[in-house]
Amino acid sequence: MKTISQILIGLCLLGSIVACVSTSSWIEGSLTSFSDTNLEGIWEAHYDLHDGVEILVFNKDKTYLQLYEDPQGFLYSNGTGTWKIEKDANNRVFVHLDGGLWFPMGAETAQLKGKDLFLSNDPYPYYDHATNKIVTMLNKLTLEVIPRANSKGFVLFQFAASIDAAPEHFEPAIK
Repeated sequence: MKTISQILIGLCLLGSIVACVSTSSWIEGSLTSFSDTNLEGIWEAHYDLHDGVEILVFNKDKTYLQLYEDPQGFLYSNGTGTWKIEKDANNRVFVHLDGGLWFPMGAETAQLKGKDLFLSNDPYPYYDHATNKIVTMLNKLTLEVIPRANSKGFVLFQFAASIDAAPEHFEPAIK
């Protein structure tokens, strides 16, 4: 005879499996229809480490504006740059921002433009949790498009600073 705890554990496991299967098919389906129009507009990220706020504005003409401000008074604006979308063989979708900077660890790190803080001639080894591989972003910013249940349906994940760090993300600013 099964105990109530065994039945509850079984139901929880079954629910988790169903949720994973239905979520993965929803993600795949959503990314296959992702296009430039899903990206156009204002996106924002809030960083706990340095209390910074970053804004990305994606324009229809494939240009973007990157703004960052922190409580210490640092203000950054790139003027303008260009962006493009890439879909890889594994159905992952990436947004590449030429000249974009990576701000999750603050302005000092971002101003290195993807170079390592200690080995200045080497690219910084950002971490891709999905593949367990290193990603480099010299003079560019690469973001991964992840489906979510918000007004635009997506968030833009930044690659993590290390294997132990959680990736930061952008959400649409207007909901």
